[in-house]
Amino acid sequence: MAWSAQVQSWQAFYATAGGGATALVGLLFVALSMQIEVMVARGDVRALAARILNSFLSAIAVALVMLMPTLGARVTGDVFVALALFTLFATVRGMWAGLGSGDRLLQLGHLVRRFGTAVIANVGLVFIGLQMRGGPAGALYNLALYMIVVLATGVYNTWDLILRVAAESRAKAQND
Repeated sequence: MAWSAQVQSWQAFYATAGGGATALVGLLFVALSMQIEVMVARGDVRALAARILNSFLSAIAVALVMLMPTLGARVTGDVFVALALFTLFATVRGMWAGLGSGDRLLQLGHLVRRFGTAVIANVGLVFIGLQMRGGPAGALYNLALYMIVVLATGVYNTWDLILRVAAESRAKAQND
């Protein structure tokens, strides 16, 4: 089956995943803006919020690329490798910022797990991009798995972050 036909058969999936990621970005902004004091005061919270945003933006970028059937498998693979390397750099940079913040709301192990899943996902996207360059047969299924993992971990991390920020905000209000 030709590349464009294979991509065409996945368009509904990527349109749905991209739309869901876009909606989740909006919800993330609304939820965190309601607790903006904690966001501003805590470097680790800001770093994790940026990590979650990057996850959703990566999912949106993958969806948009997959909705362009005129790109060949090789170019699409190259785009995914570049996207993964850029996101990997942002993840590691954010992880160091979160770990370096003095008064942390989030424990070290918590930060490592949250950022570690993103590192693993982006390394996976590099391999998917390389696999796609060699022949897209299994790469499309692996890419779908990547999208599901990125969206699921993004939702879980968002929920966890919102609960932790709300608890910190409540504790601060009780102490005042």
